[in-house]
Amino acid sequence: MFKQAGIISVNSIEEVVDCVLAFYRQPLPKGRRVAILSGMAGTNVGTADNCMMMGLEMAEYSEKTNRRLLNLLPAVGTTIANPTDIGAGVLVNPKLYGETAKF
Repeated sequence: MFKQAGIISVNSIEEVVDCVLAFYRQPLPKGRRVAILSGMAGTNVGTADNCMMMGLEMAEYSEKTNRRLLNLLPAVGTTIANPTDIGAGVLVNPKLYGETAKF
C-alpha cells in the first residue's frame, strides 16, 4: 500500500538519514507549495514551521479534496486542513495513510 501511494516508511534514525541523503541528491521539485500528512499533530506543526522557515508555502486543498478527506477521516482527533493530521484513526484503520495520500 505504501509503495502504491509513494510513501517511504522508515524504522530508524539511520533510515531517516538514508532518505534525507537520497532526496538531497535529487533535483528540486518545481514550485514552493507543500502538503504535510502525519499521524501526530506535533510532527505536523514542527514540519510546517520548518518548511515555512525554508521559504516553502503550505498548499491549500481544493474543495473536492476537503470533502474527500472529511468523508475519509474520523471526525474526532483529525484535521483535514494542511498540515493534515490523521490522528489516532490510523490505529483503527491502518490504510488511512495510503488513502489520505492519494488526494
